[in-house]
Amino acid sequence: MKSDHETNFGWWVDRPERPERPSAFAPIGRAAPRKADFVWRHLVLIVVLALALILSVVMLAAHR
Repeated sequence: MKSDHETNFGWWVDRPERPERPSAFAPIGRAAPRKADFVWRHLVLIVVLALALILSVVMLAAHR
């Protein structure tokens, strides 16, 4: 009879007796936390660009 941790997936499945290995998808080094100031700058930039686009469309429509 199989143990609780044995499956039909083969030897490549992590079993309790195997040491845990780091993931290949883990970032190298420590991830820096995002600063709130950085997020606010991007938000202001997006709002300013959207307003510039809207203003330019309104100015083009007023010229005709």
